[in-house]
Amino acid sequence: GRVMVESSAIIEYIVDRFGGGKLLPPDTGRAEYLEWLHFAEGTLGMPVLMRLLGPMRLGMSDAGLGFMDAELKKQLDWVESQLEGKSFLCGETFTGADINLEYLLEHAEVLGQAQPRRNLSHYLAALKARPAYIKAIDLGGPITLPQG
Repeated sequence: GRVMVESSAIIEYIVDRFGGGKLLPPDTGRAEYLEWLHFAEGTLGMPVLMRLLGPMRLGMSDAGLGFMDAELKKQLDWVESQLEGKSFLCGETFTGADINLEYLLEHAEVLGQAQPRRNLSHYLAALKARPAYIKAIDLGGPITLPQG
């Protein structure tokens, strides 16, 4: 009965209210889960979106784009390092944080910014192989670069 517009909050609400314990890490991983859940939009989202929209819609200079590329590289390198030895962000448990981060990582991939990162590439491939992801793409179409 309430409209929500913030993706991280929507995921947290749905998982808490309807998840029945699914899409959450073990209790000991709650802080890590919340950090990853909010990292997607709170930290990674800005350089990804600025890189996507900057050249076309914001008239961003080469210096501005260079800054965004450096910030995006730094953030993606950090994700790469944190995925070492893990299947998902919170170890071996697929969570709502993986759902939230996937969208931005896929945009980074479309921008050509995700490679070459072995852990991130394996992680993204595993997420894209999930039946729910495949169904979502069948319904909504693939991630593409904005036009115009």
